[in-house]
Amino acid sequence: MTCANRMGQAAKHVSDLALGVCGGMLIFLAAMTLPSPSQAAVWFDAPAAAAAAR
Repeated sequence: MTCANRMGQAAKHVSDLALGVCGGMLIFLAAMTLPSPSQAAVWFDAPAAAAAAR
């Protein structure tokens, strides 16, 4: 039971780390596009446009 418990803890740490890295990348991308609002609008509208096109 303790072995499985440790595996669960390790998996949680790995997923937390992955989420942190992905979140950091998203924040970095947002910071890169902030100086040009029109470009940022294109970035944020792209997923909505893709969803609307379906």
